[in-house]
Formats: sequence, C-alpha cells, structure tokens
Amino acid sequence: MHLHTNETEIATLPPPLPQRNKNFTGLRWLDGERQAISLPDLRSQLGGREIVALDVETFWEKGYDIGSCGGVRPYVEHDKFDITCIGLFTEEWTYSGNPAHAPMDKLHGRVIVAHNAAFDQACVEEAIRRGILPAVEVGMWICTADACVALGYPRDLKGAAYWILGQDLSKQARLDSKGKGRVELLLDDNFVEYCQNDATSCYWIANTLFGQWTEQEERYSYLTRKFARYGLKLDRAAAE
Repeated sequence: MHLHTNETEIATLPPPLPQRNKNFTGLRWLDGERQAISLPDLRSQLGGREIVALDVETFWEKGYDIGSCGGVRPYVEHDKFDITCIGLFTEEWTYSGNPAHAPMDKLHGRVIVAHNAAFDQACVEEAIRRGILPAVEVGMWICTADACVALGYPRDLKGAAYWILGQDLSKQARLDSKGKGRVELLLDDNFVEYCQNDATSCYWIANTLFGQWTEQEERYSYLTRKFARYGLKLDRAAAE
C-alpha cells in the first residue's frame, strides 16, 4: 500500500530525513546483478551522459488546466499552452528562466529526471514542436514521483521533499501564477526561484531514492508513461 499525506495516514509516514547539503553525492542504482553502483559508475554505463533535473511551469487559468482539459495530452495541445519558465539543475550548473534562452543543447543525450515526468516530457516535446524550446534529443526520462510512490512516500513534490529531504517547499508561487503569462512571470524573481527550487529538490530526491528503486519498478514506471502516451495495441480480429 502506498502512503499519502492525508489526516488518517499522516501518523504512519516515516520521519523526515535531515536537510541534504547541496553538495551531497551518492546517487545509487541497481545493476543487473542487483548490486548498488555509484553515480560515476552510472554515468559510465550511460556513456558518460550527465543527469539533469528538469521542471517546467506552464500557463494556466480558470477553465484551462489539466483537470478542465481532461488530461495532459489535450492540455498541451491546446492553443493556450505555453511554458512560462523552465528550471534545470545539475551539480555543475543550473538554469531557471525564459524557455527561449534555456541551454537545451546541454540536455542532448542526457538522462532527464523530473517529478511527474509524464507531464514534463509532454510539455517539453510540445514546446519543441511549437518552437517555444530549442530542439533537443534527450537520452531518457526518469520519473522521481513514481520512485516516491514505489517506496511509500507521497507522490506530490511538496510532500516528497518534506519526508525525504526535510525541506518545506512553498507552492504559493504556483498558485499566484494563475492567469499570468510568461513575460509577467519572468519579471517575478520569486517565481523564477520557485521553478529552480523544484528542479533542485527533484535532483536530490533522485539522489536519495534511486539506489532503493528496483529495476522492475523503474520499468513499470517507463511502461506506464509509454502506455499513457501511445495507448495499447489491440488485435480487433482476435478480440472479436
């Protein structure tokens, strides 16, 4: 059973871990023999590709959000769709700001981690198609939200950051962005910092949890996102 932050289950959640230092290292995965491997080994196995945490903020207003549109796909395909800010984080460099100026070339062939990767990937691919973001081909997408759920932590970033990292992330900037466009929001330093903070927390959640996330669960995550985007093939003749 997965844990969620509601009043009936809050007491069962594990205590929050100490606040992570921004220079904390030790991202671990499991190799084919289920042995823990360190971050350098992971980069080596992935052809030296860098791990980049990504967060996108998008325009929304009353009547135009994921719920009102009926899902991620109709939301990103809507005429009103726009990325208002993009945040990127690695231990070597960071970026938060205008998507038109984002260093997307640094993402080429990289491993991208995002909290709710199904949404961020759909947004990035649609933004590239529309010319909002420069074109880039990333190596692979990995979802930290799915890792959290698989390991019994809250799926939402605020809850995950609290229970895993000991952080108290404010989501007020997101609420305050309702109905505001990219130009206005990029003038708000608090909003730009909010986007950066989400990407940063995503990275350190990955750093902390991936060594505990089994290959099987990661595979389920990948296939679930793939099925959600493309659906399942059906042999109609056999079905009839």
